[in-house]
Amino acid sequence: MTLKITDECINCDVCEPVCPNQAIFMGETIYEIDPSRCTECVGHFDTPQCVTLCPVDCIPVDDTRPETRDQLLRKYEQLTRAAGKSLAIALLGLSSLFGSLTLPALLLPASAEAAMAHAAPRPGWLQRGKASFYASHFAGKRTASGEHHDPDELTAAHRTLPFGTRVRVTNPRNGRSVVVTINDRGPFHGKRIIDVSRAAARKLGLIKAGVGDVTLSHPDSRQPH
Repeated sequence: MTLKITDECINCDVCEPVCPNQAIFMGETIYEIDPSRCTECVGHFDTPQCVTLCPVDCIPVDDTRPETRDQLLRKYEQLTRAAGKSLAIALLGLSSLFGSLTLPALLLPASAEAAMAHAAPRPGWLQRGKASFYASHFAGKRTASGEHHDPDELTAAHRTLPFGTRVRVTNPRNGRSVVVTINDRGPFHGKRIIDVSRAAARKLGLIKAGVGDVTLSHPDSRQPH
């Protein structure tokens, strides 16, 4: 079944940014859920993130829209393919202007995957944005690559870099840098460009703040300024 938001909603803004399917939106008076996009986080997380974080428990199951877990999984796969094709088309256009870009193979149609096969960052590649790190409850859970998340390993999630890619993450505020290996997908909200393991966050000095500005670069490059 999909979820719904009841009139008890206090518009606290917690649920909308954590929805991986962008199913939650602001309605006329309170937040609402688009049932065509809601999968109860099936395909993304073990439990619905909006339900977990809602401070007033106003997100129950919508009994009027019965769906099995298999149906929710198929919906997730359809949404993922649609998003992947749209992003692939956009990136293919950008690649003609700016060079090599990529998408995860599982999101791409075969033709786009072949066109983007040279995905790994090259010397001189830079990406700037926000970094966060995995919460402790993700320890041991399976990542998108099939590996189990180990908070003591230097790994990270990125939206598009291929699994196994090594990338240097630098905290410009303190100059600390660490090389991580991409083995998961995300983050999918806000301006965050990478989620790193707790071990990597510790090396970067991000533990206390939780989120911070970073620069991503080729692993063999000097620390960017």
